[in-house]
Amino acid sequence: MRTRSSWTRPASAGLGILVGLLAAAPPVRAQGGWDQAYGNLANTSFVNITTHVPVAPRWAFQLDGAVSAGGPSVDSKSGTIYVGTANGTFWSLLPNGDFHCSRSFRNSTITSTPAIFPNGDIAILVTRPFGEANQTALARLTPNCGLVWQVDLPRRRSGEPSSASGSVKIWTLNGLSFLFVHGRYTIDIDLTTAAPESFHELLVYDGEGRIFARHQTGNWCIDIGGGLGWEITDLWDVLTSFWPTVGSVPPLYETYGWPDSTPAIMDSNIRDLATPSRPLVAVTDHNCAVSLDVFQFSPAAAASADRLVKRWGTRVDSDGTRLSSPTVTPAGLIALGTSGHRVRVYDAVTRTLKWSYDTTYAVMHPPALAPDAWIVPSDYLVHFLKPISGGLLGTARPQPFPTDGSLAGLAASLNEVVVPNFEELGIWSHDLLSLTHALRDEHFRTSSPALDASGRLYVVAQTNERSVLFAFGPP
Repeated sequence: MRTRSSWTRPASAGLGILVGLLAAAPPVRAQGGWDQAYGNLANTSFVNITTHVPVAPRWAFQLDGAVSAGGPSVDSKSGTIYVGTANGTFWSLLPNGDFHCSRSFRNSTITSTPAIFPNGDIAILVTRPFGEANQTALARLTPNCGLVWQVDLPRRRSGEPSSASGSVKIWTLNGLSFLFVHGRYTIDIDLTTAAPESFHELLVYDGEGRIFARHQTGNWCIDIGGGLGWEITDLWDVLTSFWPTVGSVPPLYETYGWPDSTPAIMDSNIRDLATPSRPLVAVTDHNCAVSLDVFQFSPAAAASADRLVKRWGTRVDSDGTRLSSPTVTPAGLIALGTSGHRVRVYDAVTRTLKWSYDTTYAVMHPPALAPDAWIVPSDYLVHFLKPISGGLLGTARPQPFPTDGSLAGLAASLNEVVVPNFEELGIWSHDLLSLTHALRDEHFRTSSPALDASGRLYVVAQTNERSVLFAFGPP
């Protein structure tokens, strides 16, 4: 086992070999399924299959603690299911629901949906107390729950902690994997400059846990306190202590917390912005200036500064607004939700706001992007929108329809969308003509579901007494 508590730069000889390997290599993409947060690199929460999710689960497995705004992921080759809990336990389950292995990160919480490497290894973010704040580490594990390495996110020169409560994304080129993390308080800034940037960064690690590229995200904020404050602390305090009365303190994120941004990656050909070997990376930041940043990642570049270049950035909303993780499309559209009750869609090519829609309630997670509908979860409503114009779809039922409240993301197939909420698990058809009420006595508050390429659904129900992973679908 190799464990590092701080980052180091790769040796120059190794970089020369790496650049050569990357020069003309095609990227590796998952064969379909749900191998990382929001399903895939682009955060679309969509699987390109037709599903018929049944009412009754195939099996259930009780976990040791609550699951955050992340959730389970599924290895597309082995069918193994992975999930992490607020108690710091990493769980691995076989497709039939049998226990496979687990690993405990003592005095820590797992703050992300696991992301799966092409060889079956897994990356997660683990957060532990550090003084009065929190320190997050990036860890790589084997499929048998062995620790390959663990490295703290970089800290400022003062030694104050750095944190992340989103999820890690894995993109692979010619057998070489890169891990993308949005970190808070990972860098010092020059306060003497006319327009200083922020303490936050988009960090890119190589498969050995070394920082390969990095770039600041967001804009300057006068709050220079150390580490991540209430976002992680309150989130885990709530998940591990008590469940407040539904709707008693609206908006819901004031009670449950708001996760950091999970980057979205698109490696299609997008005019001058991206190619299959030089992907576009979008990340949101709500430091003080609430912003969307778009980068291009060029892994074959010899100089570190040329590997992650900011192509575009825009202020999204007023100070104090929080942003969901972004979703990106092959055409270069970027969709995100806000605590200010909006879905906003930007065109990365023209660098303009394409459309905006009022959702009535806060939108913590990015829209699920199916071909016929963009499906948006907010605190108490689910909205089926036209992908081109953003208006409500004309359907047989009134739009939008209410839920009992939820902070979970969605999972969509070609014909169905999974909607976890505080009182049940709902599976709707895209035309709203069909609704399956599953597990009406269970509570689905904060964990996003996973839907794999075989039509199996995995979702966590939880109360203050227990947390249970349920599996639906074909054996």
